Amino acid sequence: MRQNRRIIGVGRLLRETFVYVIFFCEYCTTMVYRTLHRSNTIAMLQVLICTHNEGILEVPSILLPEAEGIGYVVSMQYSDFQYLGLIPSILCRRRDVLLHTLEGSGLSANRNHALELASADVCVIADDDVRYTLDELRRIEAEHATHPEADVLLFQARGPKGELLKNYPQHAFDYGHQPKGYYPSSIEITFKHERVKDVPFDLRFGMGSGLFVSGEEEVWLNTLYRKHQLTIRYIPLPIVQTLDTPQGGRNFATRPEQQQAKGATLYYIHGLSAWLRCLKEAWTATRRVKGASFVAAFRNTIKGIMFIMKTGR
Repeated sequence: MRQNRRIIGVGRLLRETFVYVIFFCEYCTTMVYRTLHRSNTIAMLQVLICTHNEGILEVPSILLPEAEGIGYVVSMQYSDFQYLGLIPSILCRRRDVLLHTLEGSGLSANRNHALELASADVCVIADDDVRYTLDELRRIEAEHATHPEADVLLFQARGPKGELLKNYPQHAFDYGHQPKGYYPSSIEITFKHERVKDVPFDLRFGMGSGLFVSGEEEVWLNTLYRKHQLTIRYIPLPIVQTLDTPQGGRNFATRPEQQQAKGATLYYIHGLSAWLRCLKEAWTATRRVKGASFVAAFRNTIKGIMFIMKTGR
């Protein structure tokens, strides 16, 4: 029995060493390649792609053919070093891709890592299930040039079949005067890097945080606006396609973790009025879903509210 354990232990050690050697060789090859083939152009726009574990396999599908002024920052979060062996070689060969890894979990931590790595004038938040066209990326550049006063520009996203992802407002507006019912998604957010680089995402929010599974983008935007007085503007133009279909109200009506995140997010943004907002959210959402409990939903939103009251907004 002990001999078998020793054999298993040696096998695991050899496997781990092999993965590290592969990753080190890949890294060295990348550095040599980039030194010999360094581009003379500087990225004016970077797509900040955050991925986790095997999600790295999807990243090559996001990349467009190399284009002047366009670059990509890939922040790969991993829970086990063996996932490093999944990194596609093209990510190391492309001159317009900057790839860095981050051990651990938490989407907000991953976003912050990408934010630290970014260097372009304009940045776009992305996940590993999105697709762009060159025209869309050029559109982002053009809109930021048209609105030099804006620190952040919010756009629209398309769904898996090319349809608009939500019922978006059809007119432009400033964040402080957003219409009722509007909420931004992370992949719709673009910004001037120099103006937001010192404002991190709140680690309490976002998938994998261990506290609240969502709300990180809304909290971040509110922090930029409320605490740093940055200018945020919505532009009614699509810039990205997502392959994921959001669940919306069904998730909130039936999942306690979503309910707690909603309570926390609403309190962070709205303060004391979050109590009434959560009451309305719980009532409206649970009425539409068979078997959903209004009492449970509201109770869970209160848990989220109470946590932010204790830890600060």
